[in-house]
Amino acid sequence: MIKNVLFAVTVAVGVNGCAVINADDTIAADSIAFENFNNQDDASPQRVQLMCHNQMPTEWNRPLQFEQGQHKLWVQATLRQRDVPASEREAYVLLEAELDGGKRYMLNRSIDDDTITVWVQERETGKQVSNAVSATLAFPSAHEQGLKSQRCKSGTV
Repeated sequence: MIKNVLFAVTVAVGVNGCAVINADDTIAADSIAFENFNNQDDASPQRVQLMCHNQMPTEWNRPLQFEQGQHKLWVQATLRQRDVPASEREAYVLLEAELDGGKRYMLNRSIDDDTITVWVQERETGKQVSNAVSATLAFPSAHEQGLKSQRCKSGTV
């Protein structure tokens, strides 16, 4: 049974060209490493992350390695006020970027009142490599899960 599960996981990773990595792992020349933005230290915790993995919604928050090239990346931003019930607000954006192999990338953001702007940048240099997209932060809606599935199918990750 365990061999079958390990085989299935190995095949799934190989077919989709994605793998979860550690921050120190070597990046193949034809792959990129991608990290989410996660700030849990202040009074307003913020998380900006890839919303999809294998073109399905995910709560994944670890570095991911996938193929270089042109990508459409669905991103979910979540902000809340620490110790304030029902304060969570979300925004969703679609970023497009040409990601060069052998590099590490990360999501970043700026916030102005109820508007968040999100982009992809090189981790080491801070150079912006995607379009920057702004969206309004809003309280989560009940039908969002269905929309996430549709959005993920249109992305490349």
